[in-house]
Amino acid sequence: KFYAPWCGHCKKMAPMLDKVAPYMKGKMSIGKIDCTTNKKICARYDVRSYPTLKVFRDGDMFEYPGERKADAIITFGEKMSGNAVITVGSYIDAFGPKLAESNVDGVAFIAYDPEAIGANSEDKLQSTTLLQVFNQIARKQQAYASFGFIDSLTEVESGLGKRSFIAKIEKDVPPIFYDDEINSPSFNDFVTKNNRALVTSLSGRNFRSVSQSGPLVIGVINPDDTFTTENFLFNMKEFALNGPSELKSKYAPCSMDGIKWARFLEQFDIGGENLPEVFVLDSKKRLFYQNSSVSDLIGFLEGVENGTISPQQQAPSQSSSPIEQLKYLFTSNMPWSLLGIFAIILLFYAIFSLDDGSMDKATEEYYNAMDIKADANKEESKTKNACDVKDKDELKKEK
Repeated sequence: KFYAPWCGHCKKMAPMLDKVAPYMKGKMSIGKIDCTTNKKICARYDVRSYPTLKVFRDGDMFEYPGERKADAIITFGEKMSGNAVITVGSYIDAFGPKLAESNVDGVAFIAYDPEAIGANSEDKLQSTTLLQVFNQIARKQQAYASFGFIDSLTEVESGLGKRSFIAKIEKDVPPIFYDDEINSPSFNDFVTKNNRALVTSLSGRNFRSVSQSGPLVIGVINPDDTFTTENFLFNMKEFALNGPSELKSKYAPCSMDGIKWARFLEQFDIGGENLPEVFVLDSKKRLFYQNSSVSDLIGFLEGVENGTISPQQQAPSQSSSPIEQLKYLFTSNMPWSLLGIFAIILLFYAIFSLDDGSMDKATEEYYNAMDIKADANKEESKTKNACDVKDKDELKKEK
């Protein structure tokens, strides 16, 4: 945990992590770094808000992708300390609770290689080049994705295929087969690109990781309005499958529960009786695009691309640094903030561009006044001293 002592959210998180630590003994160590006294370390790991949770393993560092709750962190630690690749008996089993259903988005990556079926169970993932690459990337991406190995010849007999393959699977969606060269960089890119549902349902468990992957086009729905929501999500899926490639490759389609996320959505002026609505969120740049008058999804995204729909600044989180919050206040209150800056510049100009003679005259009058006051003080002091001497002489006479 990267934190700052003044951060309220950090203080609230501290007892939760203390509670989690005993459960993670032998599986995952938990530590903390004060960014006010370790600024260089926090800068090295690109810490921009507090608290920030990062995971270190195998020499790599990455953002913790889950919810900031005790049970979520415990589940994450147990997953990371287990096998990166889960063995399943069939293609159908891969959609079950052991694999796809355990994933936030209901997706998984599966591998099958008939050459490995006869190998010992401990050696299967090292028995072919395909499975070696699959296992290597599975460990690298274990925090974000789910990976399974089909250990059954019946899949070949049932018609799934007579050759080895790697595929991304999702319920009620055609599988996406990996058809590039069998090497780690290419397969890692494939996983990163496809590790989400066709239309990702945003929640507290996946919002952080999904929003950091790039711009999102988010459909805000009212789940109580079943008929409208189903039609709306159908159109979102159609876009994801058949929309313009240049748009669907850039904007990840997502859905969001407008009732549960009502408070979060207030900053985008979305909610109430206007659902469903669509907006684009670019969390990395803290920008969003919203225009309720555009009902066509593709037309809306084209407006974002050609600039007819202008970006707006997203409000910073409460844990953001004071500089980030000041930056937001400045940009979100333009042009009034510019007028304020202009007024300050004019004030400095007025002060430093006064006529030299006037300044000298003012200075001279000031010092003259001080001299007069000093002379008056001297005279007053002389008079007082004279009175003191006179009083002493009279006192002697009386004695």
